[in-house]
Amino acid sequence: CVQGWSPSSQRGPPRACCCHVIVFMTRMALGSRILLVALLNILCGPARIGGISLPGLPPISKNPPILELNGRVVMRELLCGMGPKANLDDLPDAELHDLREAGFEGIYIMGLFKTGALAKAMAIERLVKEDPTVDETAVCASPYAISDYSVDEHYGGDQALARLRSRMHAQGLRLFLDFVPNHMAVDHPWTGKRPELLIQGTEADLENAPQNWFRVGDKHIFAHGRDPYFDAWEETVQLNYGHPELRTEMCSVLAKIAGMCDGVRCDMGNLLLPEVLEKTWGANLTPTDGAKKVTGAFFPDAIKVARAVNPDFLVMGEVFWGHDPELQEQGFDLTFDKAFYDTLVAGKGAHVVDHLKLRTGADPSMAVRYLETHDEERATEVFASKADLEEEGCTDSAPSQHQAAAVLAYTCPGAKFLHDGQMQGRRKKMSLYSNQLPKERRDPEASMLYANLLERVMTRPEVIDGEWAMCQTAPSMDNNPSYLNVVSYCCWDEDGNAIFVVVNYSDQHSTAHVVLPDGVRVGSRTRPVPSSMRFSEDLRVSSFTSAHGKAVTQEGPSVLMRDLITPAWFERKRSVLMGQHNGVWFSLAPWQAHVFDLSMLGGSVAPPPPAEEAATAV
Repeated sequence: CVQGWSPSSQRGPPRACCCHVIVFMTRMALGSRILLVALLNILCGPARIGGISLPGLPPISKNPPILELNGRVVMRELLCGMGPKANLDDLPDAELHDLREAGFEGIYIMGLFKTGALAKAMAIERLVKEDPTVDETAVCASPYAISDYSVDEHYGGDQALARLRSRMHAQGLRLFLDFVPNHMAVDHPWTGKRPELLIQGTEADLENAPQNWFRVGDKHIFAHGRDPYFDAWEETVQLNYGHPELRTEMCSVLAKIAGMCDGVRCDMGNLLLPEVLEKTWGANLTPTDGAKKVTGAFFPDAIKVARAVNPDFLVMGEVFWGHDPELQEQGFDLTFDKAFYDTLVAGKGAHVVDHLKLRTGADPSMAVRYLETHDEERATEVFASKADLEEEGCTDSAPSQHQAAAVLAYTCPGAKFLHDGQMQGRRKKMSLYSNQLPKERRDPEASMLYANLLERVMTRPEVIDGEWAMCQTAPSMDNNPSYLNVVSYCCWDEDGNAIFVVVNYSDQHSTAHVVLPDGVRVGSRTRPVPSSMRFSEDLRVSSFTSAHGKAVTQEGPSVLMRDLITPAWFERKRSVLMGQHNGVWFSLAPWQAHVFDLSMLGGSVAPPPPAEEAATAV
């Protein structure tokens, strides 16, 4: 019933489509009033729901690369380059093509929805107080103080977004937008028309914590949006998830977004977990209009409604305090692994190993791995770079923590999330209240690092769609405990593509024996060409499987270990990789990282590598 319709048209899909959705979801709802009312709102509301994914969009990978773009910055650059009438239609197809060619499968564009005028005035007041010379034309309201889930008319409105999405699909890219379920803009129309949908307080609340509450007119005192551990975001108003009609409204909001894009980044999803709502708001969740208070999880119903509109809709959630499993159980496809990021920042390899091992019981591909987001400081500032090491007297060839962290974040399972400016080596964190990039000197080493990782590692089939397992590490003959700093694992696929990652994630020299996990499938090639390390024949696949966990005793064929991020390469026997002689021995400088492409050799091999390279693997 949706044949002939596309998001580029200026009308909604046929209402018959929504009718079929209602029938289908009625059977699934099993009496859920909130879910059914939300679907009826979709049916009876304006016909502006977008469509199902366009034909030809390939399935998303298990571990897709995703890029965040700051929509406000994108639009400012378009306006500066093309004049005041520029909008999302003017984002060049060539740039979308380049992003897909680089390996990205999804683009999250932050900050396209309408924000409140009062929120912008508050942002101007704040920034002018910090810097009286600030350019007020570059100041924006917080992108998380949303007044209407429609695209700003200055950006071309919902129609321009639909056309952009269509062009992105033509390139094989998915579009992600914002969903901020915890709060709205401080001047949202509900503060006047639907106050019962918002958390309300008393004169005592306002007097005791004026930073967390605000007055509208003579009748109502509302809460600013906040989490239980910090003061409120003053440009927002808190939604009341104890009210059944608020849940219905927000289900409808998510369904509308599902028609506009292919997925959302859900802001602070953990704040809507029932126990967190109770801890933060307690008795304030009781509706003020006499409605019966509702409890329980919000997201399962909301995600069902969204997927009735767009069955392929992806929900990617920001989450803190270790609540990842709960949100995944409630229907989230991906959750940002903040604990992994914090572990990388701490710089302790043993803690990285512990985190990855603890996660192996769940589906690790549901994690979002990152080194930088709009909330975090720039990766070039957080993680030591080569330039930083040179200032400390290290040699130019010394590995950097930034490279080691990037190898771990973007080769282990999970979505590979990169932030606007990260690949260019930007150092200054972008303000959420500005649409203007700061002037700065970028880090060229970071640019080279990400170009190399994207081209040679991150988009390999075994990295984005393959299997993954941790390697065994053990101390050297002298029982040196530094082996605990070494993080090692393998990725492989059924076609015999395989990588072997070894990283000394510490600031000290470390040694370790490493044994590959059982079941790694490695392609067999013959006659390598020494000059380019390319092969003249296709892969023949073999499985590296030991007998009941015991090391292979026969030497077997040689295996070429070709490093994808340095010029190094080594030849080792399959039996050694599987545990003979305690495995492959590594002697690693601080932060040294290897990403080895594995190939079994069936014929003559190239000459051995130079002695200084051979010293790192025996």
